[in-house]
Amino acid sequence: ENPKLSDENQRELIRVLAEWWRMVAALELIASGPRPDGTYNRDRAACRELALETLRGTAWAESRHG
Repeated sequence: ENPKLSDENQRELIRVLAEWWRMVAALELIASGPRPDGTYNRDRAACRELALETLRGTAWAESRHG
């Protein structure tokens, strides 16, 4: 028998899963290889901004930026 999650726990699970998928999407963009002409779709500054945006509000960001 599966225990039912409370509404609060369901909301938290949805929040955590959304955060997880944002991180996965960011890593996929950052890890994507070069285009056939040897250039990349994202420059270093754009990757940094994407990573910071993704990490904002996580334990990592809080440990570094209070």
